[in-house]
Amino acid sequence: MRRQTAALPLGAILLCWAGAGLAQPARAESGEKSLEVTLEVKRGDAWQPTDPHAVLHAKDEIRFQFRSSSGGFLYVLNMSSSGKAEWLYPRPEQRQSNRIEAGSRYAIPGLDGSFSIGGDAGYDITYWVVSPTALEVREPAPPAEVRPNTLRPRCGETLLKARGLCLDERAGPGPVPDLKKVPLPVDGNSAGLVSRDLSFHSQQDATRIAAPDSSPGVIVYQFLIAHL
Repeated sequence: MRRQTAALPLGAILLCWAGAGLAQPARAESGEKSLEVTLEVKRGDAWQPTDPHAVLHAKDEIRFQFRSSSGGFLYVLNMSSSGKAEWLYPRPEQRQSNRIEAGSRYAIPGLDGSFSIGGDAGYDITYWVVSPTALEVREPAPPAEVRPNTLRPRCGETLLKARGLCLDERAGPGPVPDLKKVPLPVDGNSAGLVSRDLSFHSQQDATRIAAPDSSPGVIVYQFLIAHL
């Protein structure tokens, strides 16, 4: 993915944390923590929420809406379809506050910015880490061998065909299959990481991600962005 703003050329990747806080917490059932994420696509001059399974196309402009039922710190890492890992937020060279407040809504990469879809057809894997305390951000460790994702998106036969969208059920948010293989800023063997215990609930175009309130607090999930 590439970030695009009026002030930056295409190809500059930068995540600017900007958003207006709303006094509406992400809905959480009793005894659980909750996150909410929505994928938006720019159509003309307007941003439209879209199904997280949607298969996007080169040069599509996207952004996310995000909020959490509890405060903490947000970290976002992108693994491109070509196999390159790079921090989207916080950027190591930028002095940015990545603190999030409970119930506030955040536009990522900002109300005036967007990501532009590019690179090889396939899946960008975006890893999201929400921690109650600040973590040390390290440069992603390069894999011993770069292995581009050779899977290609495909349209499902039955998923919401009436909406006229090409949908791939593999795309969208979900648990991280193997935390030890992800270059995150925290130890993949740590008992404090929560991924497999998460539950995912569709709410129209938004997805609510819930974790047991008894969990240690560091929540990790992935969002696969399918594109041609």
